[in-house]
Amino acid sequence: LYGRRLSFVAVRDRKYVGDTVHLRVLRDGQEIDVEQPLHRSEYLVPRGQYDVIPKYLVVGGLVFQPLCNEYLQGWVIQDRPVHLQDLYNRGQLKRGQREVIMLTQVLADDCNVGYGSGWVGCPLVDSVNGEAVSCMDDFVAKIYRAQGEFLEIGMMRGSGPYTLVLETAQLAAAAQRVQHTYRVPAPCSPHYEQG
Repeated sequence: LYGRRLSFVAVRDRKYVGDTVHLRVLRDGQEIDVEQPLHRSEYLVPRGQYDVIPKYLVVGGLVFQPLCNEYLQGWVIQDRPVHLQDLYNRGQLKRGQREVIMLTQVLADDCNVGYGSGWVGCPLVDSVNGEAVSCMDDFVAKIYRAQGEFLEIGMMRGSGPYTLVLETAQLAAAAQRVQHTYRVPAPCSPHYEQG
């Protein structure tokens, strides 16, 4: 452009969604011309949510919420968890995953003994009772319809996968204790209140 060598970003930013970009690429040692329409970027982590009530769910004292820019803004930039900042910078939507769900805090209770308390590094939710989770709405739906003696939440952190196991029969009593002890106004955001 203009007879100068420029960063691709500088060139890209001169275009708009819907424009077609003409490119010359090298394939199998041959230069070929291709056209590529520009589509809207679809980020895994939302960039800006205005006038939106944050989503959350407390299960057995475990606080879950989707990762968003507003959550990251609560940290001084150099103190942000690296894995979350990386998802913000490079995460793209892909089949089967529309949001990143994280465990943001453990409110200590008899129901979750052994899982620590307070901030636990924001491990990411992978599954509920063996079923993959695609977004917060999907996660909550799977929690609410879970049956059986135990609720198993598959998690992922830097050291690898692990499973949180909660006794289903204890969850209702734990919800009341946690709400009272920690002055949690509701066990979930208004999006997920059950009739």
